[in-house]
Amino acid sequence: MTMGAEERPWTRAEDIELKKARTAHVPWDVIVATFPTARTLLELKRRCEELPRTRKAKPQKKWSATETEKLLQLRDVERKPWPQIDAALGRGAGQAYSKYREIKQPAARVRVSTSDRRSPATDRVLEAIAKRDQRSMLTHASITAAVFGDPLPGQSALDKRIGIAP
Repeated sequence: MTMGAEERPWTRAEDIELKKARTAHVPWDVIVATFPTARTLLELKRRCEELPRTRKAKPQKKWSATETEKLLQLRDVERKPWPQIDAALGRGAGQAYSKYREIKQPAARVRVSTSDRRSPATDRVLEAIAKRDQRSMLTHASITAAVFGDPLPGQSALDKRIGIAP
């Protein structure tokens, strides 16, 4: 295509032909050589980028007991890969895996309150951490105390000598 030449409009037939060739992973040089109308490589690539990419997702439908049994049979007994299981069940990509995880890991969906499963030892550790955090937020009483290295409120100068960390 030369500069100043007007670009011809694309027809629906050309769009369909181009999309069909790219979906089949035909190389660009073959597409240029065999394209029904005379189009340059640059025109074909630009048009391919402009064409909408449609991916038809299968609608999510409820799982029946029969489908669930078949899913477990295909995965646990026959050890089929997920794409084959999706195809065998007529499901979209990833739906069988999601259902399988839901069946096998039901605890992942239930949240347990931490207060229901705390031991006394855990409480002591949490209290010590809270005290440490409170001490770390303390500041020196004055600038002079900070300059001369006086201990923070609630601490002793002896703590440093015997190796007790604040």
